[in-house]
Amino acid sequence: MDPQIRNMLKILENNPMPDPRTTPLDRIRSMERLAVSQVPEISVRSVRDTVFRLPGRDLKVRIYDDAGSDCAILYLHGGGFVLGSIETHDAMCRYMAKHSGAKVFSVDYRLAPESKFPAAAEDAIDSYAYLMEHSPDFGISSERICIAGDSAGGNLTAVACAMAKMRGLRQPRLQALFYPVVGPDFASESYREYGDGLILTHDLMSWFSDQYLNGPQDALDPRFSPILLPDLSGLADAVIVTAEYDPLRDQGETYAERLRRHGVNVTAIRVSGMVHGFLSSAFYISRAAEDTLRMVSSLIGSRLRE
Repeated sequence: MDPQIRNMLKILENNPMPDPRTTPLDRIRSMERLAVSQVPEISVRSVRDTVFRLPGRDLKVRIYDDAGSDCAILYLHGGGFVLGSIETHDAMCRYMAKHSGAKVFSVDYRLAPESKFPAAAEDAIDSYAYLMEHSPDFGISSERICIAGDSAGGNLTAVACAMAKMRGLRQPRLQALFYPVVGPDFASESYREYGDGLILTHDLMSWFSDQYLNGPQDALDPRFSPILLPDLSGLADAVIVTAEYDPLRDQGETYAERLRRHGVNVTAIRVSGMVHGFLSSAFYISRAAEDTLRMVSSLIGSRLRE
């Protein structure tokens, strides 16, 4: 394991976050915001908040622009569909804007349990449709959009591409999934081997699912489990990043292989020595994690400019 990641885990072991199953959710979200407020700010030329006016609801969106590019990354944060926000992923989105050269649009989609499945999935696809429709207003090309996200946001990224196909919308130029959850998994090697003690645990994953899904039947819905779709052909080119010590590693890599079998161009990267969440919560702690985020951001930017 990366030594800086190991040190981070030791600190978390001595100072654990409250158990979300027994702690009020508002308190956990407040602690999360406090923790990320300590992260040094990354300078970006322009950062501003706007609103996507979607059918029946408005979503806050933060736009990061460091290069005035016509390329865009629609970013969907992680947090198990329950935690996370624009604020928790502010540093990561700033970094991606600087090193991709694209405008980053970070979406504050609806969270569970206040908004159950498929609210987040609907927010993801509707945000993509809105960004395409209003692309001239934002100074971007509708043909140079990447949808990206980490963990639960990786799920929403895959789901948005699948739903775009279902609705007859143009696919984004690229989809970037960082250690995504793409379906139910209780038996893979990585789930069994790394499901305890390394950030993301079996119990925490079950709790997230209970908060987001209305019942077990939702786990089989392609708007939650895109890996179960019988036909993945015609989806956007994909960049899929997995972490060696992550219970979600195998399902992310299996999804990459299924996309390939259906003719989708996939770049799959397994990052050695890393744990779940390393791109959003550890890139400013671990040099190797930062190098990976820089590489992936640069890759996304170059693919959008092709």
